[in-house]
Amino acid sequence: MKKIYGWDYYCEKILWKNDAFIASSLAEKEESYSTFTIGDRGKSRVIQQVDQTSGLYQLQNNLNKNLLSRIPLSKAAAGFVKGKSYQDYLRPHCGKRFHLRLDIRHFFDHVTEEQVVESLKDFVQDERIRINIGQITTLNGCLPQGAITSPAMSNIVFRQIDQRILKYCQAVRKVKEGKQVLYEDIVYTRYADDMMFSSEYLDFRKELSFYKMIKHILMDKGFRLNHDKTYMTEGEISMSGFVVGGEAHGCMVRLSRKRMREINRILNYFDKRAKIDGSPYEVDEEKVKDFRVVDKVNALFPIGKIARFSNKKALMNYLCGYRAFLITFLKGENGQALHQRALERKIKNLEQLIDQCQSRWFGMT
Repeated sequence: MKKIYGWDYYCEKILWKNDAFIASSLAEKEESYSTFTIGDRGKSRVIQQVDQTSGLYQLQNNLNKNLLSRIPLSKAAAGFVKGKSYQDYLRPHCGKRFHLRLDIRHFFDHVTEEQVVESLKDFVQDERIRINIGQITTLNGCLPQGAITSPAMSNIVFRQIDQRILKYCQAVRKVKEGKQVLYEDIVYTRYADDMMFSSEYLDFRKELSFYKMIKHILMDKGFRLNHDKTYMTEGEISMSGFVVGGEAHGCMVRLSRKRMREINRILNYFDKRAKIDGSPYEVDEEKVKDFRVVDKVNALFPIGKIARFSNKKALMNYLCGYRAFLITFLKGENGQALHQRALERKIKNLEQLIDQCQSRWFGMT
């Protein structure tokens, strides 16, 4: 892409706004955000969302569409990248023997306004424009989680870090195994704050110098790792409902059996059929109407686990979220047709259950 040089071009072709509109929108920046907290299984995240009727939202939307989304990224980046999915993040690691998964702590909070301005030097020559982009995309000096520009901007900031890590992975090519010397580039991909490394020969559990170097590269740019989410495995690794298999499973990303068992328990509970004999799935309306339905669904899960659902809305969100999860997987699925048809049936069964629950619980049709 060509560099952005002049302020007038930036206003007219990128932001589609004049100086007065830009200044007034930035003057009201803090008032344009609303802050709320969302929770999931005992964890919470603070979301700062821009009012879609505000001038700031218009600036962010135009900036994202006309500039940020067009800046080339590292080949390691898979999250928030058009045409890529979570499976594109995982698939390069299929067939590998050893896996290392790292999680960056408070990812967006540690992307500073200074880093935003600095990361744009290769694409925006005018310092005034870079500073303005920093002002538009940040809140209180960092990227807000919830702004429409934050995903793209985080990838741009991380572009140089990704490149440095990729070069290090290429440098760690020689692995000794007894008297034999083996050569292999370490595979690296990143999905937002999730980082994955894999190798056929390098056992990350034994060669901790590799982990320490990645940690050093991140710390050098102000990022920290979440040690509770660091995993080093051999054979296969499971994340977010997906399983990356070793050589025995071929180059495939699979769905986690644990996650599948969870949704199957719920689907089976509401199944009206006496036995599964090939007939279409049928929802038991009496169970849907039961005033204790949430308690009975919670009872399907073993004692000692975190309580799944506090109310019908939470259960509904889970069903809708799992449907979206399966659809996302199906879009990236390139395996056997039989497996695809089974997923399609499960999605259809979920949709039937969701329709019944929405109608009975919330009067939605």
